Order: sequence, then structure tokens, then C-alpha cells
Amino acid sequence: MSDQRRSTHETPGIPHASDEAERSFSEHGLTEREVDAARSVLAGMTAEMAAREMGIEASTVGGFRQRAYHKLGVEDGRELVRRYGPHGDKDVNELANNIEGFRSALENRGLSDTQLDVLARAAAGVPTTEIARELCVAPGTVGCARSNGYRLLGVRSREELLSMLEGECAERERRQRRGKRLALGCMVTVIAVAALLAIAETFLPVDAIREFLSGEAVGMRSVNGVLYAINENDQTFGSIERANLPEPWDEFLEHPSVTESDMRECLPDLIATTSTSWNTYGEAGYIRKEDFLSGARSPDGYVIVWEANGRREMGSIQIGKFTAR
Repeated sequence: MSDQRRSTHETPGIPHASDEAERSFSEHGLTEREVDAARSVLAGMTAEMAAREMGIEASTVGGFRQRAYHKLGVEDGRELVRRYGPHGDKDVNELANNIEGFRSALENRGLSDTQLDVLARAAAGVPTTEIARELCVAPGTVGCARSNGYRLLGVRSREELLSMLEGECAERERRQRRGKRLALGCMVTVIAVAALLAIAETFLPVDAIREFLSGEAVGMRSVNGVLYAINENDQTFGSIERANLPEPWDEFLEHPSVTESDMRECLPDLIATTSTSWNTYGEAGYIRKEDFLSGARSPDGYVIVWEANGRREMGSIQIGKFTAR
């Protein structure tokens, strides 16, 4: 029954209102022109835009709107939107409080400042006369800015504009929620890694982990119970202080039980050193275990200092020969 009372009149370019509004138009006896005028208000169209679609003057559209307001028992276009718009009283009030949010969502779309101000208010359901009063411009300026803004955005009505803006606002909120979740996840990860490093420090040399993360290492290997990083040449590298020596480093030469075999089993393939005679890179390098154990092969006692990859020379250092006691 109610569907039969819905107006079947159509004017191209002026979209139908909600079923509730169309029934009310019919029940209150609005003429076809008054229906078009009321629909154009609900669609957010200016009088000039509606006039072009209806084939009449903009001032005549204004007259039809006033007669429609009177028959429907509303004071103006804003009350018409509040009563019959797609969002109801509560949401209309919320939309009115979101003008700045709408304006922000419309930025970076090639709109002028006036178009931004007008379209943000139009989306919030503010009628043309009130927009003109708030912006201190003529109603014709409001209509022109809205019409050109609609064209630039590819929308034809306030309803399409609002739908576009609400979709973008919802997407922005989703991005913000994802960002917060990502930040929380990163924080949890950092805390977890810090906790793991703290635990690892109890059982494993943290230096080995740092070496592995340095980019020179391709894996890790245990040597005599000590974890060392390994380079792409399958060589272990690390500091002599971490070696699981039979005696402390500063005492092992004095201990009669230390043999070259003991040292060979304990030391990494590349032993870290922080001193070179001509290290132009200013970085710590490594000497080969064989050079350390065999001593200098050259008359002046110098051996090559290498990078952790065991291939690029960094300088040299003078060492003595290890002698087992």
C-alpha cells in the first residue's frame, strides 16, 4: 500500500529521495515540480543545478521549494534534510560537527579553498543560504563552488558526496587502527627480542649474535663449546677472549699443559684484532689462526689483517710465534 503511494514521477538528473520521503511527498500532496524541488534539496543540489534539470529559472525553483516546505511542515532545507535525509536527526547533528573532517578528506583533490569550505558544509547538510552566511559570500558563489566541486570529484549530488567521504573516513580509520596495531606489534617484538637477548646472554655470547647480525655472517657454529659466526667461506670468526681456552688468556702461556693442538681446537679461524700497522679503514680486522699459531713467516714478523669475510686485506700487524710449553 505504501509503495503505491511513492511518487513515480522522474526528472533526469534529480535523484529520488528515500522511500519515507517519497511517501510523505505523496501524502502531503506535493506537485511534481514541488517534488523535484524537495528532492533536489535532499540531493544537495543548488537551485541553479536543479533549475537546469527542471528547465526553469533558479528563482522559480526557490518558490517551489518554499511551497514544498510549507506543505511538509518544515521551516527550511536543513530541517527537510534532518527529517528525510539518509541519516536521521542524530547523524545529521554528528555530520554538522564533522565539517573539518570532511574538509580534510577533500584536500589534495585539486579543489579551491572556497570549494573545500562549501563542499564540507554541503556534505554536513548545511543549506546554501547558511553556507553563504557562514562564509560571507553570495549564494550564487556557493552554488558555483558546489557545482564545480561536484564536477571535479565526479559526483552529482550531496548523497554521492557524503557516501564518498564516509567511505574515505572509514578507510582512514582502518588505516589508523592498522597503524596502531603495527606499532603495538613492533613494540611487542622489540620487547621480545630484548628479553631473548637478555636470556641469550646467560647461555650464549651476545657478541656472536651481534656478529651474525652484522651482515658478514651466513650462519653460526660452535667451536669447543663457544658459538662463533661463520662467513661465506665457511670460516669462523670472533675474539680470542671468548675462546674456551684451557686457562685464562693472560695465563695460558705460563701453563705447561697448553699445547698448539689445544689452541687450534679452541680458536676461531679468524681472530679479531683492533690494531694494525696500516689499517686505512679504521676498523677492527682479523688475523688467521694459522698465522697466530705459526708466527710471522716474513722476516719482519708482520702478518695480514683481513676483513671478516677473509678475503679483503685491511692492513698488517706484527706478532710473535706461539710456543707451547
